[in-house]
Amino acid sequence: MRGLDYSAGVPKAAAVKAAGFDFVVRYVGTPGRRKNITAGEYRDMTGAGVGVALVFENRAGDALAGRAAGARNARAALDDANSFGWPADRPIYMAVDQDITTESQMRTVVEYLRGAADVLGIERIGVYGEADVVDRAQRDNVARWFWQTKAWSRKRISPHAHLVQQTETVRVDGVECDINTTDRPDIGQHPRAQENDLQPDERNALLGVHGAVFHGGGDAGPKSIIKRLDDIETTVGKITAAPTPPPGGNPAPPPSNGQASPDPDRPAPPEGQKPPGQNPAPGEQPGYLVSIVRTVLPAAWGALIAWLVSTRLLPADLGEQAQTLATTVLVPVAGALIYAAARWLETRPGFPRSLAHLLLGSAQVPNYPNASR
Repeated sequence: MRGLDYSAGVPKAAAVKAAGFDFVVRYVGTPGRRKNITAGEYRDMTGAGVGVALVFENRAGDALAGRAAGARNARAALDDANSFGWPADRPIYMAVDQDITTESQMRTVVEYLRGAADVLGIERIGVYGEADVVDRAQRDNVARWFWQTKAWSRKRISPHAHLVQQTETVRVDGVECDINTTDRPDIGQHPRAQENDLQPDERNALLGVHGAVFHGGGDAGPKSIIKRLDDIETTVGKITAAPTPPPGGNPAPPPSNGQASPDPDRPAPPEGQKPPGQNPAPGEQPGYLVSIVRTVLPAAWGALIAWLVSTRLLPADLGEQAQTLATTVLVPVAGALIYAAARWLETRPGFPRSLAHLLLGSAQVPNYPNASR
């Protein structure tokens, strides 16, 4: 993502989006000053889907005034942010807007951030500064969000930085702005960036099952759910069975007799079995439950970890490690349990075909139209 920060003038949200930027970082805590965000600007940005992150800076030397100043400035920032509806779980960056050159200065910066955490809570503390400040704030556990400036960083980018302020500027809607870049979806902005790795057909299938389970009224029982699954299989089957044109050309015409052309390099399949490479019939598509688990389980686990961290039942540093359990342990274990249970259920009399395919997939050989032999 790319974003802007600016201190003189206010570009319109539509102009920010048109210029290709996703978020802005705005000053808070000094109402009435030209660089301070207003409620109207906040509504304009968030209403247009431009993310807003907040930073406090009154003077460049704020961070060298110690812990009491950190608490005082965080209180001013919080009161101002609350006045226009800033979410209670979003951070505020505290600016360290100068080159920190001595250990004594760095210790004072750490105390300044501790004072801010006395007001905001550690989970809502961000820090803006050079790479050394970012690294030290992370090491001493006095911030959770890190905005690095390239200034004074001597061409080094901290591995902890959520976003980086570049040295280049751009003019947007007549306003001179600094450019910021990040490869992270969440840099403390509101609204958060939306992530969706589901394809439209997958999303519609999930919505269909959800509707059968939760919104089916009196017909929300097993028969309704199984019917929805059968409908999904048929629909997906039709999509998958559609011929795929070769790259850069028109679809190849079917053989005149309607049968697939024989391949002299392949032995004929046993009687009653479809040849490899032929599209499976509707209702014989690979199952989706494991794919859904791979998407939903990490998301649910991540939400649980985030909640535990927000309530301080789980330290944030352990929270990051716990996040990796979803892909390294939970998903493989869940997949193995589903497979074992499905194999057992498959042997039960009357087990619906649609559920067997959902759990296990089809035994049909998959078709890859563009794959080389």
